[in-house]
Amino acid sequence: MQPTAMQTIHICVTCQRPGEDQPPGLRAGQHLYQAVAERAALSGAALNVAPVECMANCKRGCTVAFAAPGKWTYILGEIDPSTPGMTQAVLDCAQLQAQSPDGTISYFKRPEILRKGTIARVPSLSTGAERP
Repeated sequence: MQPTAMQTIHICVTCQRPGEDQPPGLRAGQHLYQAVAERAALSGAALNVAPVECMANCKRGCTVAFAAPGKWTYILGEIDPSTPGMTQAVLDCAQLQAQSPDGTISYFKRPEILRKGTIARVPSLSTGAERP
């Protein structure tokens, strides 16, 4: 199953890595957004990659959220865009969410570099919190 057009990866473009002062040029979150958006476009993936101005997770940036209607939303932090394979790992997580009927993304099926850093898992308005 391919992600639907409503499948969205939100990426905080104001994020900096911990300890990073505002360097000249793009912030780490902007680099991550550009890399993921470019790779998604090149792959022809049917998903939205959306920049977000501050996801209020500054101490654990860079921050990404995976969301789709009727599915759980996952918010992940501590993502380093310079980590080899990170761009593809973010896209792979979106694919895992798209393949899941309720949007849950198994910890053990996630790319290893995205297994830590979960900030929250938020139920959709339509599914409620029936899943533990």
